[in-house]
Amino acid sequence: MKNTAKTGHLLILTVCILVLFVMAACPGDGGPGGTAHTHTWRGNLCTSCGVTGPVTSSQANLSIDGLSNLSLISNQSGEGWTWTANTATLTLSSGYGSANINFSNVKNDTINLVYSGDVNVNASGYDSAISYDGNLKISGSGGTLTLTSTGQSAIIKSDNKNLEINGGTIVAEGYSRGINTNGNVFISNADVTATATAAASGYESIGIYALAKEVTITNSTVSATGNGSLGYGIKADNGLTIKGSSEVSATGDYIGIYAGGKCITVSGGTVTALGSGDCAITPAYKVPKGYRYWTNTAASDPGGGGTVSNGSFETNTLYKWVKVEAPKK
Repeated sequence: MKNTAKTGHLLILTVCILVLFVMAACPGDGGPGGTAHTHTWRGNLCTSCGVTGPVTSSQANLSIDGLSNLSLISNQSGEGWTWTANTATLTLSSGYGSANINFSNVKNDTINLVYSGDVNVNASGYDSAISYDGNLKISGSGGTLTLTSTGQSAIIKSDNKNLEINGGTIVAEGYSRGINTNGNVFISNADVTATATAAASGYESIGIYALAKEVTITNSTVSATGNGSLGYGIKADNGLTIKGSSEVSATGDYIGIYAGGKCITVSGGTVTALGSGDCAITPAYKVPKGYRYWTNTAASDPGGGGTVSNGSFETNTLYKWVKVEAPKK
């Protein structure tokens, strides 16, 4: 009976130690002396503190700098780049040699890409500068991350995971898409230029594309351009939201902003849309009371604007040039 009681006490003690270990294992807790918390994991991302741990898929791999299928389970490095497995972070510096980068079998995990200085990543043929199949977070400072593809999208993902750009200056120039995702796109505190240079005849050319998902822009400067007869600046099938002090410009040879019949919300900042072939914005956006607006049925700057004093003003599909400015707070 005594042995059974001791065994039970040891089992309880062991479980408690394991629980405390898991609570303290998150990098966001700051190590010894940090404040532990209960983690809620989505893949390798702790959604309660926002930090990432090692990838959970043993098959996850990285192709970079001409090297293929490097395991994401262990640390890797080369000239101008370092992979840190413990935080699932790829760090790029200005010494990187510019070869395209591909993450595969990442599944539900989140990858961090952090750059410093001026970094170039280039691709040709049917390759993208950066391709991935999990969640991707991009951030950086001290220069510009320039992503170029002459035959495909500059950034492409093949599933419904998210792309986050949080800080830094990003230039994404692709053949048919600048940024092309099957998931949501979140841009915050960043300067982003996304351009689709052209597309084969009869195919869409899109600056920023979120297939069946939404685009949210917060406190950022964003310029999105789609060249060609079916060019779109921003195509967000499930809606577009612009917040904070953002300045957004969307230019398409066909349509400036397309939101797939969903909501377009401008709660702060300024948005300018030009669609020279069809219209500036679709579906029609109702400019709220107190907002300033400028419109033109021709594809050119109309000059003076007006302020909505009562009700709302609808920027219907007759207009090829539209600018909307939210009230300053």
